[in-house]
Amino acid sequence: MSNNYATTIQLETYALSSDVLATLPAGLAQSHLDAAAAWLDSVIAARYPSASLPLSSVSLEVTQCVCEKAAFSILRRMVFDAPAEGSSYEKRAKDLAAWADRIAAGLVHLAGSSPAATTQPRVSSRTALGWHEDEDDDE
Repeated sequence: MSNNYATTIQLETYALSSDVLATLPAGLAQSHLDAAAAWLDSVIAARYPSASLPLSSVSLEVTQCVCEKAAFSILRRMVFDAPAEGSSYEKRAKDLAAWADRIAAGLVHLAGSSPAATTQPRVSSRTALGWHEDEDDDE
């Protein structure tokens, strides 16, 4: 499976050095990118209808998010089985999760993507219900 959010070239550009990527078995980097893209889709699914996931066009922030999430996953698997609390990768992973949660809550909007339409109840009446009294009635 290949996602349209980030490539292994972008993973090298935004998150991991070519030295680290060279040590990975074939296909592993792409697998982690695909998993990171699936994670992002699962978090933002509440805000963006499933018919539009995966997003057809993505902003640089989405690409960077997927790359950072994949990098954290790769490094945790390779080197940092339990990253030290407060490590820069641990902090970035938590920041990514918080950012994705803000997207799902509608607090952050992805450029170039349309969120799911929210439906609000519509209330109307043909006749006045007397909720507002005319000032003339007080006399």
